[in-house]
Amino acid sequence: MTMTKKVLVIIISLLCLVALVTIIMFCGAGVWIGNFKYCFDLTTKKAYFIDYRGDGSDVLPNKIRGFNVEMTDFICMVGDYKCRFNVEPNEVYIKSFEGKGEFVLPAKLLGRDVYNMDDIENNDEITSVYIEYKSDDVHWGVDIGHCKNVESGTFEEGTKVIYTDIWDAPKLKTLKIPEGVEEIHASYASTGLEEVYYPKSVVYVSGSDYNWTNFKKNHEDDKYYVVGDNVLLFYNGPIDEIIIPEGIKYLYNYHLYDLEKEELEGKMYIPESICGLNIEIPENVEAFFGTNEINGIDDCSIDGTLVAPEGSYVQQYCEENDVSFRVMTEEEEAIWREKTEAAASEITYQE
Repeated sequence: MTMTKKVLVIIISLLCLVALVTIIMFCGAGVWIGNFKYCFDLTTKKAYFIDYRGDGSDVLPNKIRGFNVEMTDFICMVGDYKCRFNVEPNEVYIKSFEGKGEFVLPAKLLGRDVYNMDDIENNDEITSVYIEYKSDDVHWGVDIGHCKNVESGTFEEGTKVIYTDIWDAPKLKTLKIPEGVEEIHASYASTGLEEVYYPKSVVYVSGSDYNWTNFKKNHEDDKYYVVGDNVLLFYNGPIDEIIIPEGIKYLYNYHLYDLEKEELEGKMYIPESICGLNIEIPENVEAFFGTNEINGIDDCSIDGTLVAPEGSYVQQYCEENDVSFRVMTEEEEAIWREKTEAAASEITYQE
């Protein structure tokens, strides 16, 4: 074979190789670059991410070989997480956790935001839960149920709002709530919890979230158990006359009392210090209020009558929302003030 023919063969071979690579890269089969697999589109200069084979420690680049990296819709494993990648939104959805030991809900995977995760149920391989902080989405968390070996739940520093339920977990003994948490919208019912410590920053939490826990049982002798920024967590007083002490600022326990009879008749005395409320006021109950504005009163279930001084926020609210109202007399105001102030001596504060 002459030199010219040899050069021609080499050139043809190289062209065939380039053509083969081009077909693989640009016609659907894709090519692996590191732990990421891409298909390339020459017309749009986009590299479409179509598969992954690493341990989850990689970061998906925004550009590769001069091509802008774009998501495609597909499912694959990223470490211990089965993930669905989505074109819209350009984020990751976790379908399941298939690891053992500590379960971590990551705010990011492969450098991309995680926007949601399916519930975790009946996974006895998990022994602890750690929820990473996600600054751009307050409704962030996961429901974890029937996981019999979970012993602790921890939330990363910086968390402001908690939305992670852990229920029916008999070994769950501790919840670590960091300083700065303000709201807890979660349930820990039917767990082995003994005690939960709240930072002073907490302004929203409901005692009914701890039904059937040792934590609630441990405070059955406390008439008023107060945590966080003066949040009344547990009420264990009589239900024929409910007195909320002066100094309580937040009461978000809708099921404040257990109705074992068909009707509740009596009075409720709500102190002037209350600024956040969500309770039930049944028919035939009169609830006495001060003059202060109350956040969340529109979330209450009100079938009874509200009583407050003339010209108060409560009167205005009742008139605007067709709620039964009457003006408090001077004698009633004196009784209301005396009862709520006297009850303050019976508060048990979390240490």
